[in-house]
Amino acid sequence: MRCDPNEPANESADPLELNFPAVAGELADVRHSVRGWLERRSVTTDRALDILLAVDEVCANAIEHGHRDDGGFVSLTARVEGDHVRIVVADHGRWKPQGAAADPIRGRGLAIVRTLIPRVVITTGDGGTVVDMRAPIRTGSAAGIPLGSGPAHGPGRAGPAQT
Repeated sequence: MRCDPNEPANESADPLELNFPAVAGELADVRHSVRGWLERRSVTTDRALDILLAVDEVCANAIEHGHRDDGGFVSLTARVEGDHVRIVVADHGRWKPQGAAADPIRGRGLAIVRTLIPRVVITTGDGGTVVDMRAPIRTGSAAGIPLGSGPAHGPGRAGPAQT
């Protein structure tokens, strides 16, 4: 909330708050909203791509595992905290019952998220699941990470050309 209506809003401090139906068809709009929000905060391209992939995976999990076509909603809040972006995704559904058969081809999404995002905390309970992700705004030397290392250029991802 702004104190003085004549002052321009501090856009970098404005959080992104989304509440969307738990259906896969909403994911493209979520990615579009998050991408625009990240761009307005000058998040580096490498970091923005990592965050977008992580957000997509976490939101897809909330839809598929948390709600399973129950008509519920997923919420996403993103804000800048110092030199980090914090994104929290929450569902109010329930996971598959204990003992449900695991699919050997699937189940790697959270490992990918944890590779891309330095800090991920997942809290589950009767009221649903909350995934709290924090990542530096900048990759490379601006974040104290040498260029060519870390998730932006890790195994399986293109890094700087070798000479």
